[in-house]
Amino acid sequence: MNSRAVIGCLFLTLALSSAKAVTFTTLDFPGAELTAANGINSSGQIVGIYNSSGTHGFLLSGGVYATIDFPGSGTSTWCEGINDAGEIVGWYIAPGNSQPQGFLMQGTTFTTLNFPGSTYTEAWGINNAGQVVGEYSTGVGVHGFLYQSGTYTDITVTSATYTQLRGINNFGDMVGRFGNGNDQGLLIRNGAYVVLSAPGALSTNANGINDLDRVVGYEQIVGSTSNTIGFEYYRGSYLRIAIPGSTNFQALDINNNLEIVGQYTDSQAVTHGFLRTP
Repeated sequence: MNSRAVIGCLFLTLALSSAKAVTFTTLDFPGAELTAANGINSSGQIVGIYNSSGTHGFLLSGGVYATIDFPGSGTSTWCEGINDAGEIVGWYIAPGNSQPQGFLMQGTTFTTLNFPGSTYTEAWGINNAGQVVGEYSTGVGVHGFLYQSGTYTDITVTSATYTQLRGINNFGDMVGRFGNGNDQGLLIRNGAYVVLSAPGALSTNANGINDLDRVVGYEQIVGSTSNTIGFEYYRGSYLRIAIPGSTNFQALDINNNLEIVGQYTDSQAVTHGFLRTP
């Protein structure tokens, strides 16, 4: 039995055993003004950002929050993705430099990621093989990239003004968004490009993908210039996801246990992270 077949069997098992109600847990870094949960691995470790006297990354593991800051006094740090080995990717802005630079964190070692010739680079997702996806610009347009072991590969949708890659699974399937104004979601599988467009949405943003072919992201709602709602996509079908009463709800990553993380804004205009468990 091949690996995708094994994953398919795992999905059936999860589906049959998930009769219990979906649970949302709010995630707030202690004392933070804002929290967003951006990535989750198969062990349930979560990375994200919080605002408190600047922007900082965090790791939530075993119920304990730990701050992650790229080395350098006054540096702002965004943690975006984590794999099962605990390797973390994201981006940072150093003092005196307004342009983001990507990073890969392995243990306590940080490596800066810069697409050759770029003015800025942001790393967003990483899989267990150490493949990293993200975006970069050379000053004209925005392009997606794949990085592995020191090699960068450009991934750009032809004729699009921008291509931004947000997530990658362990089969090398990638998701993101592209467009010339309104965003459309993007799924790249076996070299084939699939456009993701949630029914009736003004724009669609794909952010995370697991090994079960589940994609999560968010869409801009028709009739609203700012409000967003999350979605889960699976083989042509879209399921909207949101916490009742929330606004600007964004599903940002999903693991193989079907746990979803992201962010939302409450009625007091405070942004929180969340974990949704099936």
